[in-house]
Amino acid sequence: MGKTYWVLTVPPSTQAPHAVEAPGNDHNFRVRVRHGTTTRTLAESEIAQRYRDRFQAASNDVDRLHQVADADFGYLSTYLTSTAHGGRAVAPGRPTTRAGPAWPQFRPYGAPVP
Repeated sequence: MGKTYWVLTVPPSTQAPHAVEAPGNDHNFRVRVRHGTTTRTLAESEIAQRYRDRFQAASNDVDRLHQVADADFGYLSTYLTSTAHGGRAVAPGRPTTRAGPAWPQFRPYGAPVP
């Protein structure tokens, strides 16, 4: 019978840096980073820079999400009020009564679910 091998790929953490407790010391933490086959402890300035990078990446993600949501809702609004629908506006979150295919339900980003 043949052998089975598993190959796992673990992507870099988006929540780095990660602090670990220093052995034998109460409330002392270290932030370690891998360099090839070795591990070293980050300096305070390196830890600060990595936190700045982490928060900037999170902020960029939120900004991009807003851009995509705004663009998609603008497109849907134009599409649903086009002449293909008799020029009638369709209220967001409300189905159209027009005969034909079912139109998707949508609501503005952050709006409560009805």
